[in-house]
Amino acid sequence: MNHFTQRFSTGKTLAILALLLCGTSLFAQVTTSTISGIVSDKSGEPLIGATVVATHTPTNTRYGTATNASGRYTLPAVRVGGPYSVTVSYTGYESQTLDGIYASLGTAANVDFEVQEAGSVLDEVTILANRNDIFSSDRTGAATTFDRKQLASIPITGARSINSITKYNPNGNGSSFGGQDSRMNNFTIDGSVFNNGFGLGTDAQAGGRTGSTAISLDAIEELQVNVAPFDVRQTGFVGTGMNAVTRSGKNEFFGSAFIISVKATTPALSTALKLAT
Repeated sequence: MNHFTQRFSTGKTLAILALLLCGTSLFAQVTTSTISGIVSDKSGEPLIGATVVATHTPTNTRYGTATNASGRYTLPAVRVGGPYSVTVSYTGYESQTLDGIYASLGTAANVDFEVQEAGSVLDEVTILANRNDIFSSDRTGAATTFDRKQLASIPITGARSINSITKYNPNGNGSSFGGQDSRMNNFTIDGSVFNNGFGLGTDAQAGGRTGSTAISLDAIEELQVNVAPFDVRQTGFVGTGMNAVTRSGKNEFFGSAFIISVKATTPALSTALKLAT
């Protein structure tokens, strides 16, 4: 009975450790973005306690916070994409709003403010901003991000699949990255793994061996291809980590349609097309 109790206790401990490890791997990927920046006055002094509100324009989703002692604010876990409208307000100062802000997957969109004191007369206000979401101090490593606009406009030959987009990454050919076999990649959608679990064929994605894709390109909000990221949250791969998040609905009806045309180059194909019509 003592040996049975000891074996049961050991097995129970191993099962708990396995569940903890599985739970860690499920939440290893990033599915959101971040908006951060500094709020200061005209002289460059940071404003403590300024209210910052970011509004996702298509869905009217709002995220709010206040600046800290150094005038810095951070809005974590915001929805990927945009556009966002970011507004800052502070007692005794004019409110200021910046529109057209886009938040990329796994990166921090930097939005700084320099507010003016209330009551001052301004003849002209010029706001200069430089977007540098990819090459910033908040994100380092070899990675490429494809947003919704790029996914819709990139020319695709053949099947509309993930590999037709990832081949535009300079570190690989669409399936193999960094000289590694494609089965060394890790493909996640909204944090869930969609890999070729049986290792059949040469495609690392689920359904690739049958010529199909795990998800339509039109259902993806943003796709990130990480070859050598320094972000410790991007784990579970040797070749590359393909991280995608799906689109969400908004308050307007929208959709997409595509037309595939076939040119008859041989008499047999031309006859077949005429019989089909």
